[in-house]
Amino acid sequence: MASRWNDFVDGLEARGIPLYVLTDPIEGLGLPSWAVLTAIGLIILFGLAFLLFPGVKYRLDITTTPGARVTVVYGEQRLTSMAEDGTASFSLPLGAQLNVKITKNGCEGKSVDLVMIDNYAIEKPLDC
Repeated sequence: MASRWNDFVDGLEARGIPLYVLTDPIEGLGLPSWAVLTAIGLIILFGLAFLLFPGVKYRLDITTTPGARVTVVYGEQRLTSMAEDGTASFSLPLGAQLNVKITKNGCEGKSVDLVMIDNYAIEKPLDC
């Protein structure tokens, strides 16, 4: 493994990329430079992935009849909010397949299915 690593570093040096500036001090400490630099590279790669693709959440805002109950079902999750002022908001993961149900005693309920690919604002007043 060490000879392949040294060939790789030599090749980069030949192309003008001074990698020995990093490898020599690491190996001077008695550590294998290929393992240390690979670990650092992986940490940087995972850090960038975390920054670029965090647990993406999107917002679902629903405007409906005041006092209605809004229920969002996706997978095994069931979220419920009372829309006392006529609005309910939810934070949902990217790609979640939703069924949104809006109900209120004395009113005809409504339902909508959607997939979270963006922030949504839905208006669904009930017929009371």
